[in-house]
Amino acid sequence: MPVAKHPRPLKQDGKVLEVKKHTFNEFLAIESLVYTSQLLIFYLVALFSSNLFRDENLVISFLKSKASTSYLLEMFLTIISTFTVIGILYSATKIITHPKATAILDSVLCEVPRIIYTIGSSVTAAILSGTTYLHIHSKEEPFPLVSSIFIGLLFFLVMFIYGFSFSYAFNREKVQKSRIKKPPKSIKK
Repeated sequence: MPVAKHPRPLKQDGKVLEVKKHTFNEFLAIESLVYTSQLLIFYLVALFSSNLFRDENLVISFLKSKASTSYLLEMFLTIISTFTVIGILYSATKIITHPKATAILDSVLCEVPRIIYTIGSSVTAAILSGTTYLHIHSKEEPFPLVSSIFIGLLFFLVMFIYGFSFSYAFNREKVQKSRIKKPPKSIKK
């Protein structure tokens, strides 16, 4: 993989560290897999903690932990706090010019999207696990499976776009621009 020059070269033991670059598609794939893995982890937590969706009380307990008023307030405050931390860290990188401090601040800044991914994947897992439980155990009218899955996946997508946008913005120098190679001009005879 090609390497990029970091705007502020990182050094370790007197050697300049190189930053590996990814194409945009590689970067998108990595971020998508990280986010989807988190969703799978939270979904499996719901599955295993509810005795494979057999214990209604355990399913309800899991859903309450993710859909309670306090959790939703915490999610909203986390999003607001994310913007605050971004502002503070951005300001700090402009004030502190020491390479190690800047590298640490950059690393912390790049973790902010993971917080967004964690919130999005945990809430989506709660929506999908509740949907799964109700679909399996619904005895009354047909459960609106498609609309419930759609709501969960829509929330999943919105949170991914939100987190990915920050991740891309914070890692721009690590993502190389894909260049479309033009075919050679035909030789005229």
